[in-house]
Amino acid sequence: MSDKDSELNMDNISHVDTDSEEFDCDNRRIPLEHLPMFQRLASVNGKINRMKRRQLINIMNNKKLNTDGEIDVLRKRLKNHYRMQALIKAKICESEATYFPYFVVIDIEATCTENNPSDYKFEIIEFPAVLVDAKKRKIIDHFQAYVKPTINPKLSEFCIKLTGITQDQIDNADSFELCLKRFTKWLEEHELGTKHRFSIVTDGPFDMARFLYGQCLMSEIPYPKFATKWINIRKVFRSFYFTKQVKHSVLCNLNAMLTFLDMQFEGNPHSGLDDSFNIARICIRLLEDGAFIDQNERIISLKTPSPYGKDDPLPVRPVHNIFCDGMHSHSNNRCLAAFANASKETLVLLNNLVIKETHSILFNTLKERGYHLTFKSADDPTLVLSKYGKYFYENLIIFAPTVQEFGGSLSIETITQFIDDGGNVLFTGGVSTGSALRELAAECGFEVTEENSSLIDHLNFDASDSGKHTLVVTSSSNLIKSEEIVGKSNEKPLLYEGTTVITDPKNPLVLPILHAESTAYSYKPDLPVKDYSLGTGKDLLLIAALQARNNARVVFSGSLYFFSDVAFRTSVQKVDGKTYNISGNQEVASNIVLWTLKDRGMIRVKSVNHHKVGESSPPPSYTIMDMAVFLIELERWENGKWIPHDANDVQVEFVRIDPFWRGNLNNMKNGKYEFTFKIPDTYGVYQFKVEYNRIGFTAIRSSTMVSVIPLEHTQYERFILSAYPYYSSAFSMMFGVFIFSFVFLHYREDKAKGE
Repeated sequence: MSDKDSELNMDNISHVDTDSEEFDCDNRRIPLEHLPMFQRLASVNGKINRMKRRQLINIMNNKKLNTDGEIDVLRKRLKNHYRMQALIKAKICESEATYFPYFVVIDIEATCTENNPSDYKFEIIEFPAVLVDAKKRKIIDHFQAYVKPTINPKLSEFCIKLTGITQDQIDNADSFELCLKRFTKWLEEHELGTKHRFSIVTDGPFDMARFLYGQCLMSEIPYPKFATKWINIRKVFRSFYFTKQVKHSVLCNLNAMLTFLDMQFEGNPHSGLDDSFNIARICIRLLEDGAFIDQNERIISLKTPSPYGKDDPLPVRPVHNIFCDGMHSHSNNRCLAAFANASKETLVLLNNLVIKETHSILFNTLKERGYHLTFKSADDPTLVLSKYGKYFYENLIIFAPTVQEFGGSLSIETITQFIDDGGNVLFTGGVSTGSALRELAAECGFEVTEENSSLIDHLNFDASDSGKHTLVVTSSSNLIKSEEIVGKSNEKPLLYEGTTVITDPKNPLVLPILHAESTAYSYKPDLPVKDYSLGTGKDLLLIAALQARNNARVVFSGSLYFFSDVAFRTSVQKVDGKTYNISGNQEVASNIVLWTLKDRGMIRVKSVNHHKVGESSPPPSYTIMDMAVFLIELERWENGKWIPHDANDVQVEFVRIDPFWRGNLNNMKNGKYEFTFKIPDTYGVYQFKVEYNRIGFTAIRSSTMVSVIPLEHTQYERFILSAYPYYSSAFSMMFGVFIFSFVFLHYREDKAKGE
């Protein structure tokens, strides 16, 4: 290819041939009508792949593109240039864009010694940050603070020489808590987390998952919410410039990335601020070359004195769908919000503060179990759930049936996002359920019956009813059959006064906690019944729940009265004359609330193991037809501690694309389960999968990947029984040839006889 021919003609690249559906491309929905354009792009990419470095540089100089970097970098940069020009010309996109308009690059320096022992506690001594404008592709500001360590206040000579930080700088520095406050204020000054989206960028997982996480534990301060997800620039770099040189992260350190891009390190190595500046330069180069930079790592557990036990020493996992944290090996569905929930911070929204007194028994029960309740009016103008990406509460209780609009920054969108991020919500309606709660219910899969309608039952009402038969007595047999949600069954009836909801029975995430009697119906009590009822019988739900795929829990009750002190303490006298000293409301309501707040029905995977029969540790790979053992240990949260989970319905699958094995795990007691089986005679990459979904419990999804290899040549059988006829045929043939040869060579005719 000559230099003249190397200039690519893209004039007709956006030609349109057809009209059709859409397809996915680079996180955009692209009309299929533009498919011929992408076919042309594929042809152009092929030509670029065949170009030499000199040809690439000539074209890139003409187009005023950066020519630094190895040949793979140049090819990637030129391909992306043509791709974006084609997309813009076809009016598929206006310009290159990234989800985060700002990046905050952080490279933390910590105390160290020449040979750090395994139990060494790293303390932050330098906290730098560099702010990058992703749209303008330039560095616009930086932050730097030195931190005074407390456990190792004197720096080692090795640390001083490595980082360039002196003892005097550390002795005169602020504590980590003050440093973090200064950094948060710096974010506020740039309106990051409020007006502008941003993401933390690091070189590897350790800055957030080990240094910042560990420092927050030692300083006994909450881990900052804005740092629960971040961008590991090494992963982005390795994925975008996928070549043999950057195939493994160990080869993809800061110096290696700069060298690959033909860039020189600026400043002093291991200086936190200088390292951050150089990482920012790499980030900018990635943006210029067309990389889509998105969050790819996150904290999955926040260690607190809580029911969630000890966490991993490096609690970090790749980012996946918020609804399921089970994509990595040995996942036990420990969502971030579930771990944060251990602090038990709960916001309670009320119609008025009188409800705090009329429902004091329930609130006191929660306080006794360690919940910190913050009471506010539902229309309080100062209401806020989060700030700078950090939630102030893990649970939300709304006892404000008539609210039409929430105050402050609280809205239906923020509440649904709160649920998507793992928060738990309990809210109650009433005869006059406000539009805000109706909309929230609809978002969660509940349809509240018409305004001013009540549950009416002419055959099951309390003697103290006003005559409209709306104070309904319902049997505890109408509760969902789950001790984790409603507690152990009892004969005490339940008092209910309020509205009802209807749900889609095909929705697998919705749970009917309490349904109406078959004789009940929903209608406006002040009007004569002239039309068909809005709902009848057991189709009407009094209390419904939603457990999302991320194990967030939402409960809606059509009655605020159900949770009141009056309902808890009053006696029950049914219309048929049966009397009960007290209703069953208190026990049932308390259990439902505790279940909603994840104080009941929590289950986790403690450990997962697998090995060959006769061994004890996982092998690098299995061979076809091996005998394998799979073991898993489950625990559940009960009465303030983790105890072994005892069940006989836990199954495991051995899956390649489809399951090759599916079987019940043998309950070995003490929460341990075992399954022994024979590896299939088909080699490939398999997964041990355990998916455990039971009503009342959080869902478990554990996936462990293993490889299965074929037999080695020395492992095949030398003689097969079914092949014996062939063996005998071959040997008999050789024997026959031997006899024939012997006779042929040694047989001589008698000469006399011949004459």
